[in-house]
Amino acid sequence: MMHQTSRAALLAGLLLSLAACSGGSGGSGQASNSDPVESGPPDQAPTSLPSVTLDTASGSVASGGSTTLNWTSINADSCEASGSWTGNLPPSGNQTVGPLTSNSTFSVTCSNLRGSAIVMVTVSISGELSLNWVAPAENVDGSALTDLAGYRIYYGERSRDYSGQQAVNNPAITSMSIRVPAGSYYVAMTAIDTQGNESGYSNEVLKTTN
Repeated sequence: MMHQTSRAALLAGLLLSLAACSGGSGGSGQASNSDPVESGPPDQAPTSLPSVTLDTASGSVASGGSTTLNWTSINADSCEASGSWTGNLPPSGNQTVGPLTSNSTFSVTCSNLRGSAIVMVTVSISGELSLNWVAPAENVDGSALTDLAGYRIYYGERSRDYSGQQAVNNPAITSMSIRVPAGSYYVAMTAIDTQGNESGYSNEVLKTTN
């Protein structure tokens, strides 16, 4: 990644700690039909295979968190939960699941006399990168830094190859938490001056979320 030459100082003293959080983005599953299974005389069988959809209010939650599953079926005589939940289900409805402490896959199978359809959705456990840093006071030439405008936080699963970033537009802020899927992340920062110039990367740290 290329950066503009800047008078902003390189950051130092980046400290990383971990904390739990909740929330995340929603997810959904798409049904797939199994091969038809004939049962009973043809004049008693439904004309169509069943179909079912399933989605979750939050596709990523903190460890110990919960989310709500919503499902809707068409042409189904019965529905059944499997995977990380079990039991008979009405043709359509919603249900809160949790507390969740690991990545969990929820499945719904709906059937009629002609066959069945199954759909599934996975809810992942998220973590939180809690950052604390020391604001720079000097430019790289040793002069006083008087036009600091903010920072940019970079993070990713490979060193110096960052897939995510977070802008910090207030130079007075020296801490921030970023919600991410559970995993290990390399994190570095840059400083931004009032002209939009960006410094080089700070020191890089590697942390694993819980």
